[in-house]
Amino acid sequence: MSGPTDPAEAHFDKGLWGFDGTAWHKLPMLWGYTDRYAEVEENTSAVAGFNWLVFSTVPAGEVWVVTGLCWVNVNTACSMIIADLFDGVTLYGLAVEAPAVANGYYSILCNITMKAGDCLKVLFGGCTLNDDIYAWAFGYKMAIAE
Repeated sequence: MSGPTDPAEAHFDKGLWGFDGTAWHKLPMLWGYTDRYAEVEENTSAVAGFNWLVFSTVPAGEVWVVTGLCWVNVNTACSMIIADLFDGVTLYGLAVEAPAVANGYYSILCNITMKAGDCLKVLFGGCTLNDDIYAWAFGYKMAIAE
């Protein structure tokens, strides 16, 4: 009989089975916490004009859930600051501050699921030479185990 009592079945030892009242079935992948995600990107010598802060790319075998982002240009006002999710091809806008005041800390609370190959990017437009720009992201990581 197929199910959690048959050691020949895939995932026998992982407990990924459920009983629907008549038969045992393999359950879908579990969605659970693996580790905290916290990252800071900074440039303390920004060029005049446009500057990107690019966060780490989600590695294969993981999913990251971003629950918050924060960013600031410490020195001068920017014409705009745009936070994006980037999937390797397309930028998906998450937030825009236009204009953004000097030393104004902007933040969003969110629930963004990022898969392998995705990353966050924050664009600072209208910087002055040598501005100090910062961005933070936080949330949690999950390992994918099937």
